[in-house]
Amino acid sequence: MMNLRRLRLPTKNPDNISIDSSRCDAVSEYNPIFWELSYHAGRYLQDTPLDEINSRYNDILRNIRTLVSEEGAVKPITWIDSSWYWFKKEHQTRLEFEIRSEKLPCEPPWDIHFNNTYHDAPLRPRHFNAGDVLFRYCKFKYLNQLLQDGHLRLRPASDYTSIENDKARQDNEMSKSTLHGSSSVCVSTESGEQIPVIGILTKTLSMKNYYVFCLSGDWDRGLFKDFKGSDTCLVIRDGNSFIDRVKLSSQISLPGWECFFVPVHYYDPYTPNLQTPIDPATSKDFRYAYQRELRLIWVPPNTEDSKGFRFIQIGNIEDIAFLCSK
Repeated sequence: MMNLRRLRLPTKNPDNISIDSSRCDAVSEYNPIFWELSYHAGRYLQDTPLDEINSRYNDILRNIRTLVSEEGAVKPITWIDSSWYWFKKEHQTRLEFEIRSEKLPCEPPWDIHFNNTYHDAPLRPRHFNAGDVLFRYCKFKYLNQLLQDGHLRLRPASDYTSIENDKARQDNEMSKSTLHGSSSVCVSTESGEQIPVIGILTKTLSMKNYYVFCLSGDWDRGLFKDFKGSDTCLVIRDGNSFIDRVKLSSQISLPGWECFFVPVHYYDPYTPNLQTPIDPATSKDFRYAYQRELRLIWVPPNTEDSKGFRFIQIGNIEDIAFLCSK
């Protein structure tokens, strides 16, 4: 049994009430020894190609740089915004490298401490996914137009697969997949004879095209860099009023369309939470979790063409929003 070197972990666990409310079995869930035991019992990355594990590890570190915080340290390990969640994912992924005797793609952040990406935040939400404060990172000319004129551009979900040189936005927004290795898949013949599973089984859910407008639920200057070309952030200090105006304008400009506002559900494609179904429009691979996305979604009637941009006018929003420069 290995006893892998640990990153610098929080010194305290969440309280028992938080642990119980998260359906987490016990305090042992916060112990790296338990993480190793559970991983050896179900080695979910053993069939994953090395280049994909390299990408996974880098993605986990990107999220650690944003989501490991004092706020996250007191949250149950099953929550995506918990520091413990990311420490566990890092530890188990690094364990797979160790089992294979493979070199890590980069040096682990051994002395990482709580991040402070909010030290210069103009505003903060009440809590993760609260939606009371919203942020939109983009170019000044587009955000100023939205602030002054209320000119809102709706983008087809199908467009995101073709975005070039922008990994933070490039994703298949109409299909979402879960990945299943031999440790979690059992295939047998009609007679009950087990068939060996080789490689990764991909299960994909898809839906028809829809329109989307993406926002972030918290402040992070790192997103200026991640979202290519962004030099300004629109800070919406009254998220509820903004959403109400968008929905009202949608009823007028796009009659018959469904419009709803929802926080994105992030999931690990190798270990999805079976109690939370994957939805192509509202679920995303956990590599994007640092974006803390909330989104407006429009579903056109079946008779409508879902290609090209659509526009709605919500009017001047200077009473509920302002601009911050990079």
